Amino acid sequence: MHAKFSTRIYVTGKYIYIEDTGHNIGRAITNDVEYVIEQLYYEYGITDGTKIFYKDSKGNIDEILHSGKKFKGFKPGHDGVDLGRFKKGE
Repeated sequence: MHAKFSTRIYVTGKYIYIEDTGHNIGRAITNDVEYVIEQLYYEYGITDGTKIFYKDSKGNIDEILHSGKKFKGFKPGHDGVDLGRFKKGE
């Protein structure tokens, strides 16, 4: 069984941006990232080409590496992708 998360998810084409918005009331995404990736696979149809960026509760933004529904690791940073566009729906 997995704990509830407090998150915001923005989807734009082959990019997904996730914010951890309140892990004090639930589980942090970092602590259950395997489950998060699996859910993104089922709910949003992510593929190997989908880039997933994650803003943790400290404000750090990293890429979550995956192969389909399998978590592969974290990659520091976001390689110049303009993450501000997600909130604008671009």
